[in-house]
Amino acid sequence: MTMYNEEKDLENTEPSVEVGHFKKGSVSISEILDSEDVSSLSAAKANWYFGEWHALTNIDLKSLQHHPQIATFAALKAVGYQQLGEHSECERFLLIAKNLKCDAKIIAFLLTAGVHVTLGRIAALKGDSKLVNKHFAASVTLGEKSEGLKLAQQARSVKSLAQLGLLKDVKDLVDVDAEAPKRLSSEFQKLKITYDATLRYLELSGNRQISDDSVRVKDTNVVRLLGDGRDVDVVIVGMRHSGSTAIFNVVRLAIEASGIPFESGYSERDWILEPRKTKLRLIKTHEVRDDILCSYPLIINVVRDLRDTVASAARRNFVVYQKMGALEYAKHNRAINDVWTQKEDIKIKYEEFMASPVDVISGLLDALGLEGIEASAISDMVQTLPLDDYETTLLSASHITDPDRKTDFLETLGENIVSKITAQNFEWLDRNGYL
Repeated sequence: MTMYNEEKDLENTEPSVEVGHFKKGSVSISEILDSEDVSSLSAAKANWYFGEWHALTNIDLKSLQHHPQIATFAALKAVGYQQLGEHSECERFLLIAKNLKCDAKIIAFLLTAGVHVTLGRIAALKGDSKLVNKHFAASVTLGEKSEGLKLAQQARSVKSLAQLGLLKDVKDLVDVDAEAPKRLSSEFQKLKITYDATLRYLELSGNRQISDDSVRVKDTNVVRLLGDGRDVDVVIVGMRHSGSTAIFNVVRLAIEASGIPFESGYSERDWILEPRKTKLRLIKTHEVRDDILCSYPLIINVVRDLRDTVASAARRNFVVYQKMGALEYAKHNRAINDVWTQKEDIKIKYEEFMASPVDVISGLLDALGLEGIEASAISDMVQTLPLDDYETTLLSASHITDPDRKTDFLETLGENIVSKITAQNFEWLDRNGYL
């Protein structure tokens, strides 16, 4: 893989870009870029389609120096400068892209498309609707014709006219296919949803990928992380009916006692999508969510005997359990645990917590750096949580399916179901110490 070094990559480069590989025909730029199924490159491509030139110039090549497609990012950054009229910066990053071995076809296509955008703007200023449509069409298709690309042309046209202050002239200057949006409106809605989600993902992740282990939380000391100026998300995860709500409240009560400002709640509520109000957030979730992972949270994973989680769901008449049945629900919960086990920073076994709550809480508080808090006091408060304050505790009466803890999974599920779950998940149960 070619590495990025700005000073080195500016040495011994020619002041021009070859475009000899460009051939006319039914080829769109999207076909070339679509082969790179990487979230950050998809975002750069989306910015290109929507004419977000400033966003392209803000691509941080240094943070992407290990990315296999850094050369393409450099070319897109150059195009952003091209459209903003900053020609020296455009040439600089084109030279970098070329030196990083960017495909000459990508460079040629992007530059040619950029020329058509400029010509389309000139035509718009002159009021020449024929040339407007011709050049904006070429700026996104370069020869290919389809309904989807026709709508992409219209999106590019509207964006460009808006940048020129000519949005009121769209009807006169843009050849709008009134029926196409009706046929493909859902496709545009999906594109917009993808675009918005990508921008949010990159904002939360600092333009890095979830798989980038170099920025994963390794220090679990929340106080120290906050002291370093970091935003910290502590995420309580685990199989459904694993006891994660109890651990959520242990951490919540401990943070309250520490006096550190924080906000907390369930991931399925809208608050998680809003701008953060505090440096520290406490989040509970079950199924894996990329919009939580992308902030590189500190993950506390709660694990419980798989058969007990199924039995708890059965006693609760949990709606997902009712739809899936016992065996499929066991598979669902196991899949949740298998994913979180690969990402956990701290693991807590429910059975150990129930047997020695003060010891487990004490160890957890030490790991989080929450000093001077009595584990026994937290344990007492968790045992007496109210059941009518769900927004705070995430706890309701339906969570308590066996208050006296006298019913085991065999009694709830029956021998036949328990035997099947055990056989189908034997390796998991053995690995986690439940056999």
